[in-house]
Amino acid sequence: MNKFYADRLVTLDELQLDPEGLIERAAGPIALKIGVKSIAYLVPAHVWDAVCERLDDIDLACIVRTRIGEQAVDVDIADL
Repeated sequence: MNKFYADRLVTLDELQLDPEGLIERAAGPIALKIGVKSIAYLVPAHVWDAVCERLDDIDLACIVRTRIGEQAVDVDIADL
């Protein structure tokens, strides 16, 4: 059984009828399926922006964790 990570499942036919409207009305990801298999996910721009922000936060948290305990260095902004 395939797991779908989407709020909605659509067929290629449904997508072709009104792609812009389908995405605009979506509250979250849409899985595009052929048969029982999802072949792609369509993500509204506001959802993708939130995903990217979250990934940036995770990357920054990883950097912070690796730097815990490092010696601080004083820097003069004019030297940058």
